[in-house]
Amino acid sequence: MTTRKISKPKGEAKSLPKEKPRYRKIDPRIWNDWKFNRLSTTGQFLFLYLLTHSNLTSIGLLKVKKESLAYERDWDIQAFNLAFDLASQLGLIEYDECGLICLPNYIKYNEPESLTVVKSWSKARAYIPECPLFYKQVERLKKYCKERGKNFLEAFYWAFPDADKFQNIQEDTQLVEAMVKPSGESLFEPKTEANNEPKVEPNSEPKSDSESSLAVRNAVTKELRTKILISSKKEIQKEKNPVLNLVSPDPPQPKKSRKKPVLPCPFQKGQTIPPEYVQIATHYGIKNPQRLFDTFVNYCYSKPKEYADYEAGFRTFCVNELARMEQNKPQAAVVQKQTDSGYYDDYLDENGEARL
Repeated sequence: MTTRKISKPKGEAKSLPKEKPRYRKIDPRIWNDWKFNRLSTTGQFLFLYLLTHSNLTSIGLLKVKKESLAYERDWDIQAFNLAFDLASQLGLIEYDECGLICLPNYIKYNEPESLTVVKSWSKARAYIPECPLFYKQVERLKKYCKERGKNFLEAFYWAFPDADKFQNIQEDTQLVEAMVKPSGESLFEPKTEANNEPKVEPNSEPKSDSESSLAVRNAVTKELRTKILISSKKEIQKEKNPVLNLVSPDPPQPKKSRKKPVLPCPFQKGQTIPPEYVQIATHYGIKNPQRLFDTFVNYCYSKPKEYADYEAGFRTFCVNELARMEQNKPQAAVVQKQTDSGYYDDYLDENGEARL
């Protein structure tokens, strides 16, 4: 009778690793801060809510519309706007219309504990829209890492390799104003030909001179912003697609070597050893300096071997000669002495006599 092997049930699927909890540091001295105490109860709760928001990145930026925050906590929109505007005026919160909230002092109280944390800032960058507020926060991070030291600054450039370009955009005020879309206006509306005669709507009062001048000024400002934005986009496109330079660049010049040039042997065969070479040989304990010097000169001519510094070469030659003499030194002979119990080995003493 044949028995059939029963297959063992497969083990359950491995559970996914649990996500590590994220912690935020809140200094208890916040209750003594005069800016924080000027906020209302709704404003204080709003600020603490932003500090502990689940979508707040490690660089103090939160991608969310401020109206969404009021919807999340079911706040009264009017009270929320008053609290948010007051926190912005006090400098506790910064906001960009593209939907980005910044906590300027976040990195001050949530410092990175290692260089790995600084390098991980590059992950947070992928989910943040590029805008003037983002560039401003990156400059704050750069200043902080520069104060921490060279290693932190290198880790910062690892996370933001193009941070220097952000500084140029931040300094260009015209480009920053053109990039921020004004509320209630469209930068790319089709142009309409203006008639010389102003349109008069029925049942409407005629506009005063101040109102008409203000309307003209707004139209000119709008057209100027459009031109600046279009020109800036063209410059960015040129940087992305640069024109090939057909002129061959200058060939790279070879680096200058720090090594001293070698020189031919300045001695002749059979020449008397110079006094400085005698001192070198005496220093190393050479008994016959002239013979070693002749060997050194013959070695230079036979290879041929050239040195940049012949005194240093002679020192090396003396060291090698001592090592060779130590290796070829004869060993002491072994003397066997017979006793009642048998034979044992005894070595010669320093004078070459057998030890009895």
